[in-house]
Amino acid sequence: MLSYTVSLHHRVIYSLGDTHGRGREQISFVEDIRASNAKNTDEDIAFIQLGDLCDGFSFVIDGHTIDPESGDAFIDALCCEIHRIGNAIPKLGNILDGSVPLVNWHKHTADRDGDVVGTYPARDLIARRDLDEIIALYEACKSYETLDLFSSYQAKHPDSFHVILGNHDVDLLLGLSRYGRQQKYLLLGLLGFTPDQVIAHLTRGEGELHKKHPYLAWLYERPHLALSSDTIYMHGGPTTDLSNALLKSKHDGFNAWLAEIDEARNRGLGEPQFREHESFLSPDGANNDWTLFPERLTHFLDAANRRFAAVGHSPFLDFTKGTLIDLKLSTYGELFETPAQLPPDNRLVKHDTNLKRGGQLWICKHEVGSNDWFGIDRSLRQTPLRSKTPGPPDIRDFPHVPRAFHPLLFPALRGTVHKLWNSILPWNQIIEGTKHISFSISLFLIIPRDAGNSLLSSRSPRCGEQSTFTRIPRDAGNSSQTLELDLAMESNHRGN
Repeated sequence: MLSYTVSLHHRVIYSLGDTHGRGREQISFVEDIRASNAKNTDEDIAFIQLGDLCDGFSFVIDGHTIDPESGDAFIDALCCEIHRIGNAIPKLGNILDGSVPLVNWHKHTADRDGDVVGTYPARDLIARRDLDEIIALYEACKSYETLDLFSSYQAKHPDSFHVILGNHDVDLLLGLSRYGRQQKYLLLGLLGFTPDQVIAHLTRGEGELHKKHPYLAWLYERPHLALSSDTIYMHGGPTTDLSNALLKSKHDGFNAWLAEIDEARNRGLGEPQFREHESFLSPDGANNDWTLFPERLTHFLDAANRRFAAVGHSPFLDFTKGTLIDLKLSTYGELFETPAQLPPDNRLVKHDTNLKRGGQLWICKHEVGSNDWFGIDRSLRQTPLRSKTPGPPDIRDFPHVPRAFHPLLFPALRGTVHKLWNSILPWNQIIEGTKHISFSISLFLIIPRDAGNSLLSSRSPRCGEQSTFTRIPRDAGNSSQTLELDLAMESNHRGN
């Protein structure tokens, strides 16, 4: 039976958070770190990437964020980047310049089958200059490039560069298409699959495409965990149910769990042990809230005989699920765009720095056996990781929001709007920021637009623009969550 746990015996370990299509930037960063450690060998240092290679939603090119409001200049910049990637990867370039038909999925509905509006060669999609299509093709090319770079780099450094499996990786491999549906249709076409194969995979989960392309085969074989003598490196983290079970069974229970997930993995990624929102790949839901139940990590780590858990999956681990935050407030930017050591007792090491939405590159450094963790920014400046910053992040708790307009004083209105929302759009989750807006309600009559430094906006973001507000998902299976003040929903949602 194959094992999907990697054992690390290196002196210093560098770890990276979720990639989300920004693989070229991360590999360049890793190379710069290697150059700064020229005296060390692959036996001394290792690099761990914590999963989620694809599904990007940012517009960072050569270190600069391209403004979606810039109109034709924005489209031109994305098209230039598409051609740059094609020129760097000849096989992809041939598809971009040739007549290979790509499936154009272009309707944002809650229906998984979606709406396939036709097949077009990539060159025709580019010539159409449709903003949605250009964005999706750009992100698909970034994901292609990431798979190409990471698979080849890992083959070059098999003992010192490891990539952990993430929930977005499973989403692609199983054809679940929960996230980035439009770009996944294009990505699979760019990988050389026929329209019939793409549609069968992304609507019915058929075809086992991971057996038919080397990039997907490589991704399918990524490990669940990497273990050093003091740290567990994993994408999501333990669920509360797992931690409670290990509280009783201790180390024997931990070893049994490793064997269980290996057995399940050998049967296939469709097993319950890897289910979205309910597994160690994506421990979501209110009962898995890190801020409310930090003790679950203690039970897990004590059973594993490890000091730290290094995780990716979400940049919002500082926040209680269900919190409403304003992405444009710099105070919060530090919290979700920097790595950190979080409770309990700084044993949870957060790595996701929001690259998916244009966040900053960081690498964490840990000398095995020490209690010290450092963050390295892109300028190679090294600083100790921050600890959790106290203070309520929910904008509804801001003292400068006039009390007369405080939404919590209008429970009847909030309840009415919430019922109306659920009756119109019976989705099961308030999700994080959007790119394509299907429906929006702005309650700027409850809190004026100028209250709290323009905390609310009375318009919906344009295609390609980040929503001002983000709701931290509370429970994927619970539709009775508090209504977000600026409701901006996309059925083709992104999640963590």
